[in-house]
Amino acid sequence: MGVAPGTAKAGRVTVRLSQAHERAELGLSLGFGKEERSLLGTTAASSLALPRKSYNGTLGLDATLGLVGTWRLALAGEVGMVKPGAGSDMSLVSSVDRLTTSRFSAGIIGADVLSRGDRLGIRVSQPLRVETGV
Repeated sequence: MGVAPGTAKAGRVTVRLSQAHERAELGLSLGFGKEERSLLGTTAASSLALPRKSYNGTLGLDATLGLVGTWRLALAGEVGMVKPGAGSDMSLVSSVDRLTTSRFSAGIIGADVLSRGDRLGIRVSQPLRVETGV
């Protein structure tokens, strides 16, 4: 089964290594992805068509730290680089520079807060953000 012309498709591989300690877990992740007919998940056609292919790589760090009792602090961050391919000959978008991206989150999670077996938490996140590139 093929992909219809103009349909975006993406593939991604991520490897995560982690080390658990008594009150903490630390993780490192590396990712590589390829997109066709889209750029960072965005599609456009006709006079605003985006590059036919783009490649991206990411490096992520995360940590979960034990606080008081059953409360934990969860932190995560990721930086990435996107290398767009050549643009469409028919597009007003003739080229796109290399992009750098970032995202992060922080949260507090408690276990057995209101009743046994429950979890209560709050998380604040900065979604994927383009830091540099046009």
